[in-house]
Amino acid sequence: MNRRFLSHWKIYLSVCIFLFLVITVLESQEMKFEPKTIISKEMIEDITNEISGTLPYNHIIELGGYNHNRKQEEYSGLYYESEYIIDKAREYGFSDVHIEHFERSRKQWDAEIGELWIVEPENRLLISHRDVPASLATNSETCDIIAELVYVGTGMDSNDYLNKDVEGNIVIASGSIRSISKLANQFGAVGIIGFGQPRAVDYPDQIVWTNIRAYNSSSVKFAFNLSPRLGNELLKLAAKEEKVKVRANVKTNYYQTDSEVPTALIPGDGTSNQEVILSGHLFEGISKQGALDNHSGCAAILEVGRALIKLIEEGKLDRPKRTIRFLWIPEISGTRLYLRRYPDEAKNMIAAINLDMVGENVRKNHNNLNLYRSPDSRASFLNDICQELFEYVDISSRPRIHDRTWIKSIIPIVDPNGSRDPFYYIIERYYSASDHMVFQEKEFGIPAVMLNNWPDMFYHSNEDRPDKCDPTQLKRAVFIALAAAYVIADTGIDDIQKLLSLIYGKGQVRIMKDLEKALKYLQRSSAYQLKERYKDAKNNIHAAFIRERIALKSIKVFTVENYAADKQISTIIKSLENSEKETKKKLKEFYKLICKRFGLTTTEPELTSDEIYASDVTPVWTETSSKKTSINSNVEGLSKFSKFELENFIDSGLSVFDIQNSISSQFGKVEIKNVLEYYKNLEARDIIELIKK
Repeated sequence: MNRRFLSHWKIYLSVCIFLFLVITVLESQEMKFEPKTIISKEMIEDITNEISGTLPYNHIIELGGYNHNRKQEEYSGLYYESEYIIDKAREYGFSDVHIEHFERSRKQWDAEIGELWIVEPENRLLISHRDVPASLATNSETCDIIAELVYVGTGMDSNDYLNKDVEGNIVIASGSIRSISKLANQFGAVGIIGFGQPRAVDYPDQIVWTNIRAYNSSSVKFAFNLSPRLGNELLKLAAKEEKVKVRANVKTNYYQTDSEVPTALIPGDGTSNQEVILSGHLFEGISKQGALDNHSGCAAILEVGRALIKLIEEGKLDRPKRTIRFLWIPEISGTRLYLRRYPDEAKNMIAAINLDMVGENVRKNHNNLNLYRSPDSRASFLNDICQELFEYVDISSRPRIHDRTWIKSIIPIVDPNGSRDPFYYIIERYYSASDHMVFQEKEFGIPAVMLNNWPDMFYHSNEDRPDKCDPTQLKRAVFIALAAAYVIADTGIDDIQKLLSLIYGKGQVRIMKDLEKALKYLQRSSAYQLKERYKDAKNNIHAAFIRERIALKSIKVFTVENYAADKQISTIIKSLENSEKETKKKLKEFYKLICKRFGLTTTEPELTSDEIYASDVTPVWTETSSKKTSINSNVEGLSKFSKFELENFIDSGLSVFDIQNSISSQFGKVEIKNVLEYYKNLEARDIIELIKK
């Protein structure tokens, strides 16, 4: 063998061995450390060491250990919950601690007595509001009525009342009391006893909060809600006896009172007037006082503030550039009232994190913590920051076999008074039904997410008490909310590339998942459907790239008057054009394969006349329109989520066709004709104008 060749071969082999050893060492080192997150290992440790799950658990006990009977002074002064939050916020050193008051147009209902008795054939107290406040339906009136019991099935169909002696009597039914009340009133019943509970099989003693409809003139004076077990006992008695009479003894009052929004803040360092919001609804009605829904979220953000203030005071965290504002509100209505009172403040809010039912015991509730992302119209850095923190908590709470080396270096996020259960989570698409929805409405346009434990087996019921919470899971929710809020509040120009890599990287993963769904959608197609399905799949891919452009563009809130940083973001957004072409090319190749399988000629689908028109126009608000007003445009085939996005995309610069694609990709296909009808209805009312792009 040639010596020179041998020498070169030895050098080559030596280099290969060296590279192999380097890679091996690097891999082994990588295995010894926790996954990289947007915050440093030191910051994770400082936060984990400071936050508590026990403290918010104790707050939940104080706020909702039981459903307390409100004193009359609460209606003329402050509610107990408002005072508690304000006292704790002051104790912990929050700034600008106060309560915002908003006048209520309607008086507040309050129950003092609510007793349901059997008086014939026996004398027995069935249930009392004193023991189970949820048993007396909200809006019941003061009365003392003895009447015969009449069974009307579900009570939600007019046929249930035929040939029944309902007038002047009390109906018992297995349906929803709110639904029953309308028909019961029409047939002249004086009261309702319901026992249809949504979780009857698993929880036969559960009673869910409900109300009866308020009518100007109503024969129905009250409604009692019984557990399935108690309701069936009463029904058996009625079946056995010729006549069963019951007595309803009810005393209620109405008070003129305000809506209250306790609020406080951790001020920024003065370099920015922007704000990050942490919210939790302290009230969902005044009668219902739920430990999980939602004293848990309120207690959690209180703990976020306490821990942050202490970490800043100790010098472990810098004071953030932006202010972090805390809102404890009446659900939905309170958020809207606050943002409307302070429109200039709302304009400076760049992100909102809403905690609604968190820290639940996963074994008792059979659930997980969900991150409900913002809709695509509000796609934001907020989603991916929160998602990464969810993923970190998951990995740190239940190591896999490959993680057994580096996991030893992680401080576990567990509470000494809590469980050591794993952290179960799901990253969900947008869903409304809480305060994060309000921030994102057309009027405000603030990206928001919700942390929420779902499903909840004790939701809106008498069993929503602190024993269903877990200090460990509370601590984990606090960690996510604190870390996310602080990262956003303190992001500067030097952090832009780090944020870009996070959002671009996770965006590419999402796009590949969208491509996977599109390929499966084509694979399951028949020959007859194939061309139309390819069209839908192609549109959904386009919608995915629209979403990712909006998400990347959201980072620009951090680059005010910084041309270089702004250009970095614009360059990455521009790069998505080629990426979209390549992704569509892959989709088309797969489409060709399936066409070949069916013996079809590969042809591109054509746009309809409606789609051509929709591609050429974009909706904009008119000068005379007000984003405050409710649009109320009912068009068949459009869900509430679709309408929400149709409004949010006005003034986005997107064509109507792109908007339709975005909504279809999020919530299921909507027809272009329905989208056009919706917008043309608004145009006819001078709310928007459809202008050529």
